[in-house]
Amino acid sequence: MNNIQKVFLMISVGSLIVLLISSSTLGFNPFGTWIDSDDVDISTEKYEKDTKIKVTDRKFNLNDYKGWADRQKRKNGTYKTNIEPARLFRSYENINNQNKMNINYLGIIAFSNIFVCFTGYFLFRSKK
Repeated sequence: MNNIQKVFLMISVGSLIVLLISSSTLGFNPFGTWIDSDDVDISTEKYEKDTKIKVTDRKFNLNDYKGWADRQKRKNGTYKTNIEPARLFRSYENINNQNKMNINYLGIIAFSNIFVCFTGYFLFRSKK
């Protein structure tokens, strides 16, 4: 291993550390939780049975039905966790009912720096 390769290796390890620190301290988490509600019954027949309000009645309110369906999904759905590496670089924050996207620019630079350094490591290897 020559001196240039050592420099590339040190920079890529440092970039990996910067990526991990920037993603963990700035609140970028690759793990996400979501509700799988495929098996939850939110049919209008079940709504009529639970609330005693027929869909054809004048008392029926669509917003009430949507709220009921959302509560059924949260109550009877299966909570699942998945890993998405793209969440290391972006996150969404709800401010005043508007989603605001935060971007981890430092992490993006560190991630691209790792690949540039690995490329340089293999390009500048000693020829024997």
